Amino acid sequence: MLDYFLKNYEKRISVPNQPLFEIKQKKQSIFLPPELCILVGIPPKIRENKRIMADIRQSLFQQPYDRIKSISHLNRQIADSAEVKEWDLTLNLEPDEIEAKVLKRPGILMFPSASAQGGF
Repeated sequence: MLDYFLKNYEKRISVPNQPLFEIKQKKQSIFLPPELCILVGIPPKIRENKRIMADIRQSLFQQPYDRIKSISHLNRQIADSAEVKEWDLTLNLEPDEIEAKVLKRPGILMFPSASAQGGF
């Protein structure tokens, strides 16, 4: 992997044993070192608009019931779209249900002398 990124992208990997991000695709998975990935944020122009930021916060930090309701509404909009009707597709609008256990938020070790608690 070290040679691949150096040869193909002229990028030197500084930590050879770091965990990789897995990006799953239909036919294969791609693995990327975190140090070559960037966090894409909200552009400054949008951040300055308080109304848009309030809408973003409201959609990101929803209670589980509200999140299901929002997703169901989006599914309904997609199912009612002209493209779905034109292609004669049938969509299951009910969310799948699974049994799950809620785990304690993990601590994150960033480097030997600092750590952070997960969550918001």
